[in-house]
Amino acid sequence: MSDESGHKRSQEAVIKNLKIVMLVCCLPAFHIAGVMSQEKEFQILRGPYLGQTPPGVLPEAFAPSTISYENAVHGSIAFSPDGKEIYWIFHPATYGLSAPPIHFVKEVDGRWTEPAVLEFSKDHGAVNISISPDGTKLFFNSKRPWPESWGRQPALNSLEAWKTWYVERIGSGWGEPKLLDRRTNQNLMGVSSTMDGTLYTHGIKRVRMKDGRYAELEQLGPPLDLGRIAGGNPFISPDESYILFNGKWPGKFGYGIFISYRTQDDRWTEPVNLLEKLNAPRGGSQPIVTPDGKYLFYYSGGKFYWADARIINDLKPKDFK
Repeated sequence: MSDESGHKRSQEAVIKNLKIVMLVCCLPAFHIAGVMSQEKEFQILRGPYLGQTPPGVLPEAFAPSTISYENAVHGSIAFSPDGKEIYWIFHPATYGLSAPPIHFVKEVDGRWTEPAVLEFSKDHGAVNISISPDGTKLFFNSKRPWPESWGRQPALNSLEAWKTWYVERIGSGWGEPKLLDRRTNQNLMGVSSTMDGTLYTHGIKRVRMKDGRYAELEQLGPPLDLGRIAGGNPFISPDESYILFNGKWPGKFGYGIFISYRTQDDRWTEPVNLLEKLNAPRGGSQPIVTPDGKYLFYYSGGKFYWADARIINDLKPKDFK
């Protein structure tokens, strides 16, 4: 073999090895970009709730082969009022300060589409998604750039950089992101809406609509003056009759999911841990009840779980029923 031929083969080997290294290095990026946990072709799914067998009173993983992310540290899910659209977010630790995009599926002609990403969420990401009961607004938190009229935006590692945005329904899609007004936006992080437009947020706090505008932010009193962590990720029922939220669960990994019922004179009952009542093996977060009122959903350990929502009525005080 000549020196020239050997040198040429050596160069080819180096180039081949570099290609292999580049491919391996890029694999984590491909994994992060897709929320699908499996590598096989997307399965054809038909029927309500991705065709999954409805759960009983014990929580079960929801569509684990379709939407799951083992290394996610947070997640939220939302449903359109007719149940034909599902939106979700997983936040893997590998994202760091960057928020992930919003994924979604739709039921079209009786068949669920493959998961895709909402276009407006690709560049700046989103967390804490929710859909208004009438389906006209999708709320989310994001660090996307503020308008110039808001002044200089804080550093991305600051809580002040997170603001509450929303998009409005336009046909079968969504419009461009808009900020809630600046005064209201100061202390909101993750909102849930009632039928009359009242927003509940971490805390547990709420802001009502008055003459078409948001009024002053109101801190709820005992027993719901819990602070941002213990009263995190609230879900308010559309009729404002009960609220779900994260709370401390001593001795368990993760939060408990608590429920409190609203009285006729706008007081609230002592919170009860739903997950403890359901004998859940570990904690969860970001609870919601589906628009049809049938199922409780929450996030735990890289998966969404669901359970029959009858427990909400079972735990309601007798004089409330």
